[in-house]
Amino acid sequence: MSVASDKARGILGKAELDLSLYGEDTFNIQKLPLKDCAYEDAYIEVGLKGVQAAKKPAATPKGDAVNNESMLVLL
Repeated sequence: MSVASDKARGILGKAELDLSLYGEDTFNIQKLPLKDCAYEDAYIEVGLKGVQAAKKPAATPKGDAVNNESMLVLL
C-alpha cells in the first residue's frame, strides 16, 4: 500500500498490509512500518474490521411476476 500525505508532498512511503489478519467482526489495529520513506522509523496505524460481503440481489422476474404485490425480494 502506498501512503501519501497530500498532493503537495506526494508519496511518503509504502507499507505491507495483510488483509487476512482482519477477521470478521473483529476490529484490529496494526502499526505498519513505512518502507522507502525519508523519515527514519516512520509508520502508519491502520484500523480495520472485516465484514461479510453483501450478496447481490436475484435478477428481477419477468412478465406478470413483476406486478405481483405479494412478491417479496430479500437483499
